[in-house]
Amino acid sequence: MFSITKRAVLFTALTALIGASLVPAALAGKGESKVDSNKKDGVSVKKDDDASSNTGTTSSGEKVETIRFATMPLNSSEIVVVSENARVSVKRIAGLSEILLFSNCPRDWSIQGSAVRQAGFSQPHKGTGLMADALGSRAIVQGKIYLLPQQIKGGIKMNQEGVFINGEKIEPLKGSDIPCNCTGEDFLEVRVPESFTGDLKIGSAGKSNIELSNWKNGSFICSLSGSGSISSSGKLDALEKAVIDNRGRGSAEFTEIVAKAVVANVNGDGSVLIKKGSAEMSNATVQGNGKISIPAKYKNLKQSVTSGTGSIEVLP
Repeated sequence: MFSITKRAVLFTALTALIGASLVPAALAGKGESKVDSNKKDGVSVKKDDDASSNTGTTSSGEKVETIRFATMPLNSSEIVVVSENARVSVKRIAGLSEILLFSNCPRDWSIQGSAVRQAGFSQPHKGTGLMADALGSRAIVQGKIYLLPQQIKGGIKMNQEGVFINGEKIEPLKGSDIPCNCTGEDFLEVRVPESFTGDLKIGSAGKSNIELSNWKNGSFICSLSGSGSISSSGKLDALEKAVIDNRGRGSAEFTEIVAKAVVANVNGDGSVLIKKGSAEMSNATVQGNGKISIPAKYKNLKQSVTSGTGSIEVLP
C-alpha cells in the first residue's frame, strides 16, 4: 500500500508555491477543536436530521456508518485535511454553526486546531516504513504514524516497539478515543457551513480518494502523492488562489474553478483536469509524462513542459 524508502527526501515545490508548508500549518493548532460530547455508547445522539446523521456515502454510493467525533470553530482561518489512505468527503452544508467531523473509525484521525490528519488505519499493516513527500517525513510502524522532524540529529531506529530518534522514543499521532467498531476502509466526512470563508488545504497520499462538493472564498491548496484522486462535483468559486500539485500517478479533476490565480503542477504520470472556469493569472507546469488540461479563460497563462512526454492542453 505504501512505497517504502530507506532514505527520506522532502519535496519543497509546494512550499515555494504557497509560501508555507502544508504540514506545519496542519500542526500549528490554529483555533480550537473539541471532541464531540454529543454521543452515547459510541454513537451520535441526533439533534437534527442533517447535522447529526451518522451515515456517510462513498463515491461508489455505498453507505458507511459513521460517528460524529469532533467539531471545529466557524471562525477558523483554514481547514486542513491530510489523509494517508482513506476516502474523504468535504461538503458545504447550509444551516450549520460549526464544522463537523464524522468517521467510521475515529481512532484513526488526529485533531489539532483546525487540522485533521490520519493517525492510523482501520486495517493496520505490519512492518515498518519511511515516507517523505509534500506532506512531510514520517514513519509507519505497526499501522501507526509517527511524524518526523525535517532534520534528524543522530540515528533513527524503528521496530515493533515504535520509533526512536537518537535513542529516545517518540510518540505516534493520537487519534480520537471515542469507541467504535472499525470496519472497511477509513472514511472521513467534513461538513462545513456555507458561511465559512477560510481556506481549504488538502494533503493526500497513498490511494486516498478525496471528494469535494462546492467551495467559495478563501484559497484552495491541494497536494497529491501516490495513486489517489481528488474530484469536485460542484464549483470552486471566488477563490483568492487555487494551487493543485500532483506528484504521483493519481488524478485531480474539477468541474469548475474561478479564482484570481490558478497554479497547476504535475510531476510524474498523474493528471490535472479543470473543465471550466476563469482566472486573472495562471501557471501550468509538467515534469514527466503527465497531463494538465485547463480552460482557455485562464488569462496570462505561463506553461512549461520541462521533461518527459507530458502535455498541457488548453480547453475551448
